[in-house]
Amino acid sequence: TELKRNTLRINGDLKLNDQWKTGGSLQYTHTTNTLAQNGSNLSGVMLSLMRSVGNFALRNYITPEGDNKTYFAIYDNPYFTVNENPATSDVNRVMGNMFLTWTPAQWFNFTVKAGLDTYSDYRKQVFAVSSNGDNLGGIGEVAFNNITNKAFYSDFIASGLIPLKNDWLKINYTAGLNLRSAQLTDVFSRGKNLAVRGVYNLSNATELYASNYEEDIMSRALFGQLEFDVKNQLFITGSVRKEWSSTYGTAANSAIFPSASASWVLSNTFELPKWTNFLKLTYGYGEVGIAPAPYRTVSTYSQPFMTDGFTDGLSFPYDGVNGMTVSSLGNQNLKPERVVGHEIGLGTKFLDSRLSLDVNLYQKTSKDLLINLPLPGSSGYTQIYQNAATVENKGIEVELGYDIFNRTNAFQWNVNLNWALNQNEVTEIANSLSEIQIEPAFNSIGYYAVKGQPLGSFFGTKWVRDANGQKIIGTNGLPTLAGENGNLGNSAPKWTSGLRNTFSYKRVTLSALLDVRYGGAVYNGTLARLHNFGISEESADRERTYVIDGVKADGSKNDIAIPARTYYRNYLGDAGGAAEEAVTIVKWVRLRDVNLSYDFNVKQFKSINSAQISFTGRNLFLDTNYKGVDPETSLTGAGSSINGLDYFNNPGSKSYIMTLKIGF
Repeated sequence: TELKRNTLRINGDLKLNDQWKTGGSLQYTHTTNTLAQNGSNLSGVMLSLMRSVGNFALRNYITPEGDNKTYFAIYDNPYFTVNENPATSDVNRVMGNMFLTWTPAQWFNFTVKAGLDTYSDYRKQVFAVSSNGDNLGGIGEVAFNNITNKAFYSDFIASGLIPLKNDWLKINYTAGLNLRSAQLTDVFSRGKNLAVRGVYNLSNATELYASNYEEDIMSRALFGQLEFDVKNQLFITGSVRKEWSSTYGTAANSAIFPSASASWVLSNTFELPKWTNFLKLTYGYGEVGIAPAPYRTVSTYSQPFMTDGFTDGLSFPYDGVNGMTVSSLGNQNLKPERVVGHEIGLGTKFLDSRLSLDVNLYQKTSKDLLINLPLPGSSGYTQIYQNAATVENKGIEVELGYDIFNRTNAFQWNVNLNWALNQNEVTEIANSLSEIQIEPAFNSIGYYAVKGQPLGSFFGTKWVRDANGQKIIGTNGLPTLAGENGNLGNSAPKWTSGLRNTFSYKRVTLSALLDVRYGGAVYNGTLARLHNFGISEESADRERTYVIDGVKADGSKNDIAIPARTYYRNYLGDAGGAAEEAVTIVKWVRLRDVNLSYDFNVKQFKSINSAQISFTGRNLFLDTNYKGVDPETSLTGAGSSINGLDYFNNPGSKSYIMTLKIGF
């Protein structure tokens, strides 16, 4: 695998005269990527690698004829996948904006700003002849995917300081209009059954398929804000935003999002001890919205696909005849998700501002969450997209900073520690439902929203237990499976923490961040399958019998011995065992990043204001109780809601970055 990224950024301002100012910025990024196949995949790297025996020469991955040479016939040799089945991506992205500001007086400032964010992503996926990828059976495939996204925005903003005949009160106002539009096009083409090896062109394929998707979204918003400054002690802000979006249903049409905040700088009001330099109390209330996905207000049609779970199924066009069916029931009642939050904070600085402490308490309620709810098949539809759930989050965030040395010292050492705790609960699901599957995973485990439980809990098979939590062992020496699935834990951590140390001497700065996480469930399906196959490290201890800790049906302690094969396959493994046995409550300490930078002396260059070179390493070290590749993993990828699902996932990656910044 390989990732290369080059970025060029230019920005600048120009003062035309005392009233007019203009400026802008432009950034171009070119990213090329060569990817390996993901976890649960017949051509996945880890799936074949972890199932092969140690004395099989995996590096000898190809036959003289060019075919995949592998230990298990149904899986691609991992070397064959890496070398012969590349998935590449070539992304060109441009972001830019320009503004023009007119300031005829202190009480009036008018700014017009326009910008864009556009990218093109050219993707190519190859499955060589003899590859098992995409359930091809070795016939070979090449697929192209061209994605283009264009986002435009413009802002018209008036602001200023309201003239008042006093010194104790200042009032600033802001009002404006925001316009946004986004266009997405996605063109996909694929060719199967390649006639000539190594020629990855659609003209070399005998089975062709093409599809395209287009998406257009528009929104506009009016907003206003007032800021009050009372004697530089009390600060009060109130704002409101009214938004219209093309993805809202006709029943909603528009939405209003108010917010307000207040802060009291006590250190400007009272005479505090000399060691207290700053003390502030804050309160904030806010509402923000998340728009529905596009085209969910109307019922749409798609080509049907039917399968029995054992074959490739039937799809249209079939025998030269096309067919369509209603795929999703439109909902004109769609409105944005709404997050309503309250926050109380304390900000302090002590000892000549060398020591700082910030504490924030928050409570956020996410209303009208947009979820696909199931419908009975007799209705002609299988699901409907609607505002269907309410989730509550509450927690605390603490940040502590300290400068070890006085600021007059040439050598500086700053320590910054943060700690956060969040509690999450699903408080309501529409249609009086008690649970709903957010996203499917495996037959034995899924990702659910359950009323009274944290959002995104793993629900799956469990063992039957007595009142003391002891597993009830059957006459066969194995625990008894419960008749219903239960909560196996949530992937969200109980708490997180970070410790950043920053050292600086003259023009050199070194910074490192330790990332700490405690709690959160991860399903280690990889280890369960390795136990099943008898190739895990633990299963090497197989020349004996095992007695599973638990009690018999009569309450007596279990003493039934079972063979090692049964223990690892049917208890610890996934050959009939409970999914709960593969769930780990994880904790870790990770060296998240290390950064070394040097600021050049540019005084001799009149046209250059600053220049810096930096070197960054990310994800350099991990200490964890998790037995898989990395507890920070997701089988289903970045676009999925599921975290903590591991089934032959690829290991996490380290990255090394060099950056050169020049300011003019």
